[in-house]
Amino acid sequence: MARYSELEQVLGPERVLTDRKTRAAFASDGSFVSGKTPGCVVCPKDADQILALVRLANERSLALIPCSSRPPRFRGDTLPAVANAVMVDLSGLDRIVRIDRRAKVALIEPGVTFEQLQTAAHAEGLRVVMPLLPRRTKSVIGAYLEREPNTIPKYHWDMSDPLCCLEVVFGAGELFRTGSAAGPGSPRPGHSSRRSTSAGAAWASWACTTL
Repeated sequence: MARYSELEQVLGPERVLTDRKTRAAFASDGSFVSGKTPGCVVCPKDADQILALVRLANERSLALIPCSSRPPRFRGDTLPAVANAVMVDLSGLDRIVRIDRRAKVALIEPGVTFEQLQTAAHAEGLRVVMPLLPRRTKSVIGAYLEREPNTIPKYHWDMSDPLCCLEVVFGAGELFRTGSAAGPGSPRPGHSSRRSTSAGAAWASWACTTL
């Protein structure tokens, strides 16, 4: 469609998918929720592209639906409720940016799964605080933004634990860092945003424990 040509200019044509099979994969999941087929699926490669995407969506009144977990999905919370929405697939942002054993912290992108993070953390002598039996394709950031309780209560000191900090792009096209990464103009320390109120999380820092 003509209006998606601007998305290609911002993200690159290879990151804007309009084929029927790809779009249909995001129109339903294992829940009882009925969704609509998105107009296209976009795959931003970094925070700058997420920011540019959100600003363009505001200018052109495009509905964005972020999704960071790979299928199968079950909750219906990433199904488009309106026709021709733009599905923002963040699962390709799957870098583990850094693991610091001394600080017991991992810095990860939204597409990182529990399997990826647990394997990398073990190599550094650390353990990831896990929810109960997450599926292999579940986004770590997505799980805890959905407030899934963890299985080691003694490490759950605060509502957001083990999530420490986030870099998020809000729907108005503003970039914010939360928690101890917050600076002037950012939300108060300890604040974390639900996925439904932000266009996308670019990265998060994660508290781990020693083995």
